[in-house]
Amino acid sequence: MCVAAATIASSLVSAVAGVQSAKSQSSAYAQQAKIAENNAARAESQAANVARSGADQEQQIRKQGNAMMGKQTAMYGASNIDTNSGSAQDVIQSTDYENLMDALTVRHNTANSVYGLETEAQSDRSQASAYRTAASNATKAGWLNAGTSLLTGATTLASEYNKYQSTGGTGSLWGKWTYKK
Repeated sequence: MCVAAATIASSLVSAVAGVQSAKSQSSAYAQQAKIAENNAARAESQAANVARSGADQEQQIRKQGNAMMGKQTAMYGASNIDTNSGSAQDVIQSTDYENLMDALTVRHNTANSVYGLETEAQSDRSQASAYRTAASNATKAGWLNAGTSLLTGATTLASEYNKYQSTGGTGSLWGKWTYKK
């Protein structure tokens, strides 16, 4: 095949392949961004569920503790024991303290879980943003590479033409298909 035709064909094929490759890569990055966004939404949903569940569990612990203190007060009262002083008061206050500590432990653990899930969601959203940027950059790079291929081909063609001219125009850039004036 002649030099000119091969140069043009090679440049065009390289440019088209570069654009197609960039489109494919951009599409893959866009898909990864969608997956990361879905993961973020899932983590946010889990955080909301954990927060509701933790609040319900804390409320249940407080109710159970209050019921226990009510039983203790009733039991001491039925036995004619003063619940405002002495051991009876200490037992009821201890139950109240344990109830409070259990409820606060649930609140603390819930807050830690929610924070972890919210952090995960934020990380996923950041990753999605990075994937969208990569998709955009891949597309731009594909077009730049295509332009580079075409310019390289044009430069090679010009160089071959200069060689042709420097030999006094003998031979042909186009092989057997020469242009005649």
